[in-house]
Amino acid sequence: MSTSEETLAPNEPMKLGSNFLRGTIAEGLQDPVTGNISADDAQLIKFHGCYVQDDRDLRQERLKQKLEPL
Repeated sequence: MSTSEETLAPNEPMKLGSNFLRGTIAEGLQDPVTGNISADDAQLIKFHGCYVQDDRDLRQERLKQKLEPL
């Protein structure tokens, strides 16, 4: 049984092009400015059982410094 692309979930094309769910997670975490990852990588890490979090106490200060969001 083969699955046609018409019946794939919306995130399946992203998963298929992610190099076995690797994406660019490692590169994003090494970013010296934010250490944050892209939206696609945030979705990928959910498949690994992890979620992106932020420190709401530091959020306003980081926004003032234009560190996030990029």
